[in-house]
Amino acid sequence: VQALFNDSAMINTMCTTVFETVKHKLKGWITCSQPLRMVNGTVIPAVAQWTGTIRAGDVKTQGTFVVFNSRGGVSQSVESGWAFLVGKPLLIAFKVQHDYNTDQVTV
Repeated sequence: VQALFNDSAMINTMCTTVFETVKHKLKGWITCSQPLRMVNGTVIPAVAQWTGTIRAGDVKTQGTFVVFNSRGGVSQSVESGWAFLVGKPLLIAFKVQHDYNTDQVTV
């Protein structure tokens, strides 16, 4: 699964489009109506939250994703938003190193 890495995001998020496709496979998700403030100032309510084991390559960690409609989805095109956003909590947990010169991350 591809994800957008954002070291400014204080939470990890998943788009409802993806969540509706995979929620029957996910254990540990709960409904959630937490309001989320976007960069542009709009507030969008969350619809669910999932906590579980996340794996990137050979590295595994526990993490939480808040689910809301990012207008993303399977295509993951910039115009339609994104499907997964990996924020600061998972970047820290995975000990991700970001080379800003090449804009590449290493887990």
